[in-house]
Amino acid sequence: MSLLKIVIWAFIHVSLIILGLSKEWVIETDLYSVLPSSHEVSVVEQAEKELSKKSFRNITFLLRHKDFHTAKKYGLLFEERFKGNKDLESIHIKIDNNANKELLNYFFENRYVLDYLKISDLKTLEEKGLNKLYGAFPFTNLNLIKEDPYLISVENYEYFLAHSPIAYSKFMPQEGVLTAKDSNYFYVLWNGMLQTHVSSMASEHHILKELGDFLDSLKSIDKEFTYYKSGVPFHSYESSKNAKIEIAFISTISVGIVILLLLYVFRTPVPIISALFTIGVSIVAALSVTWFIFGSIHTFTFVFGTSIIGVSIDYAIHYFVCWKAKVSHIKKHIFKSLLLGFTTTCLSYIALSFAEFSLLKQMALFSTVGLGSSILTIFLMFPYLPKYKKSNLLPTKVPELFLKKYPKRIRNCVFILSAILLLPGLYFLKIQTDMGTFYTMSDELKESEAIHHRLNNLGISANYFIIEGNTPEEVLEREEALIKELEQGKKDSLLKNYLALSTFVPSKKKQEETITKYKNIFQDTLRVNRYLQNFNIHSIAIRDGEFLDINSSIPTTLESIKNMLWIGEINNRFYTAVFPLHVSSDFNIKKFADLNPHVYAVNKMENINSTLTNLSHTALILVAIAYGIVFVILSMVYNIKEGILIIRVPILASLIIVSLFGYFQIPLHFFAIAGLILTLGIGIDYPLFFRESGSKSVTTCLAIMLSAVTTLVSFGILYFSNFLPVSTFGLAVSMGIISSFILSPFASKK
Repeated sequence: MSLLKIVIWAFIHVSLIILGLSKEWVIETDLYSVLPSSHEVSVVEQAEKELSKKSFRNITFLLRHKDFHTAKKYGLLFEERFKGNKDLESIHIKIDNNANKELLNYFFENRYVLDYLKISDLKTLEEKGLNKLYGAFPFTNLNLIKEDPYLISVENYEYFLAHSPIAYSKFMPQEGVLTAKDSNYFYVLWNGMLQTHVSSMASEHHILKELGDFLDSLKSIDKEFTYYKSGVPFHSYESSKNAKIEIAFISTISVGIVILLLLYVFRTPVPIISALFTIGVSIVAALSVTWFIFGSIHTFTFVFGTSIIGVSIDYAIHYFVCWKAKVSHIKKHIFKSLLLGFTTTCLSYIALSFAEFSLLKQMALFSTVGLGSSILTIFLMFPYLPKYKKSNLLPTKVPELFLKKYPKRIRNCVFILSAILLLPGLYFLKIQTDMGTFYTMSDELKESEAIHHRLNNLGISANYFIIEGNTPEEVLEREEALIKELEQGKKDSLLKNYLALSTFVPSKKKQEETITKYKNIFQDTLRVNRYLQNFNIHSIAIRDGEFLDINSSIPTTLESIKNMLWIGEINNRFYTAVFPLHVSSDFNIKKFADLNPHVYAVNKMENINSTLTNLSHTALILVAIAYGIVFVILSMVYNIKEGILIIRVPILASLIIVSLFGYFQIPLHFFAIAGLILTLGIGIDYPLFFRESGSKSVTTCLAIMLSAVTTLVSFGILYFSNFLPVSTFGLAVSMGIISSFILSPFASKK
């Protein structure tokens, strides 16, 4: 029989590991990739994700030196060193010296379909053409006069350069590279794009580390040289690097303290080895199942998941306290309490999985599987450990003192006082989520991003639009309707400019209107012929049927902007983006989107904040439902009166958490509410064991104390995380654990 149980245990765990290994392991480090989408964005969620993927791969370096030629030399060395690298899709520092000529040719070839000047009469057209020819700054290259006598292409070209968003940038071509001069320093621009297979997970041989190491070697040689980096990959890389350090720190400290505590209490390595074995197996099982179900795992699932160290070891502690106390039939003695504790804890984690939030779903699954593995190990494997034969006793002085100094009369006073004191805190409570506080970039990255922002000066807002349509043509037409509203916004000083594809690839409808306009302008043949005689030209040829479309060849300068804006086809629908630039505080993106059908306003941060705040309210309802289900289970196992005695402990503990958040003016966001749910799952174990303790209340109290301390260590150390959601989550659960332990004797029969 014993062999059969061991085989069952091994079969379950080996099967779980095989499931995990059946899929390629992918580790996610970007928090935004697992955050929920708002209702407004969910309609175009996939398009928004595709757009984000582009920015998630772009990287930029600014190479700074007092001498331009030195900065350029380092840039060329940088490019040469990493040219052809398998992790870089593209790198470039050089620019085409013919870029302006290529751009002018584009405006020349499409002069009758691109309309920037909005001229609608022949007289104005003539005046502008003649001013260009005979003015103070005449157009020197007259090679195109024969085909473009009114110099429409030149007017459009110059207007584009003057009013294009790139006109705000301090970067200008200089000797084949883009260069900006600021405060007596030259900055040479180096751009790159990572391959799709490159993970943002920090590693020793990561391409971002190799790039930084190379530039650092140049810095060590030339003290006048430095560099600044920008791009989402750098932030993800830094976050994952910090997360890896935190995981190692949290796990090491947690396990270290637990080992010392167990060694002090049990004075034998058997409980320690068994507990560590249980934790190790449960983490491997949890990883395997999470990987199999989700196809990937987020680094913060690891950080959250380290909390199961404290929870799973609770079960082992209760077993080994009885083991050392030489309790007969240990399994029978603790079975009911462990099973009830496990059930209620799993219900708490399951409640988390109902939230539309991938990160918490992962955490819930990870923790549930991990605890399930722990309980299996204890029930199937621990009974076959050798019996404790030594005579040294358990250190019960502290639990005896606790029970003696904490009689029922004082417990009731504590209960009533807690209930009274929490009311003002509940009044001051704010349920709010601000993702802006969740990530703090390093000083180095903060300085780099500030310099990039100042020199590029594009002023891209966090707000942007996504336009959808059944065809590319429909998308462009809808974009042009939006642009009309944005032009009015420019007049009202709501924004300075915008980035939009249709400004240089108009819809066919718009191009046809432009051609028709020029045909109408040139109907005054007498005046046209008189103007053309100056250049010995007989007529103007406007070609019909040659239109630009989304697949047309365009200059490299415009192609890079197109690649940034055009999202393309997703599920038989087409999408593009429009970015407002240099918006004022009065700019209301939703107002513009509401004026145009199939135009969606996107503000990633604001949408996430709003969605998580709404989810927080939903989560509170989930907490109430979870508590209700647990109460029903307790009432069935015991009775309604005893169910109330037990459930009131985690309920009051949760209210204390909420109240303390109110007192200290800490916003109760979604991650703190997750802590409330776990307070139910973990905190209810303590009154359950007190209820079941009977004549062994001192031994039980010792086990509960050890459980509370180990759990407090596991969750409390999360408070020191640099990632605010993890820190707040750890703080909330720690408060709940302390409160639950203090209140747990209420459920005792004595």
